[in-house]
This record gives sequence, structure tokens and C-alpha cells, in this order.
Amino acid sequence: MKIDLWKRLGVILSALWLLGAGYFLLLGFFLAEDASGSQLLQIRSQFALTYVVFGLAPVLGFILLMKRRHETLSFSALTVLSSLAAIPIVLILLYLVL
Repeated sequence: MKIDLWKRLGVILSALWLLGAGYFLLLGFFLAEDASGSQLLQIRSQFALTYVVFGLAPVLGFILLMKRRHETLSFSALTVLSSLAAIPIVLILLYLVL
């Protein structure tokens, strides 16, 4: 019972972490519009790398830690986390295409 509480708390905190990191990525990505051409690409790539390192890596680490302890997360928890991780990427791709 205690483990389920920690798993749920971990999923909730991971979801909040992904929301915050995604918001930071999108904010930096769209505010970089004022930069010149070469700086624009550099700034955007740095924000994307920051999102991968500080946004996706801790959540992936939590998922792998839970799997290593043989307390895998449910399918619905993994679906929520993957959806939250993909939303900023999809929004950026839509912005670049349109």
C-alpha cells in the first residue's frame, strides 16, 4: 500500500515536472523570435537540448528506477507521462510546419 502511494506521488510529480519543463521550452522557443538568423537556430537548439536533459531525462530515470525495482507503472500512467512529454514537441513541429 505504501509503495502505491509513492508510485502515484512520483507520477504526479513527474507530470508536473514535464508540464513545467515543456512550458519553459515553449516560452524560450517562441521568445527567441527576436534573435537574428544564426542566433535563432542556436538558441532554439539549446532550449531543445535543455528540455531533453532537464525535462525528459529525470522522468525517464524515474520510470526506469521503478522498472528496476520490479514495480512497473501502469499503462495509463505511462500514457499520461508520454503524452505530456510529447505535447511541447508536437507544438513546436506544428509551428515550424505551419
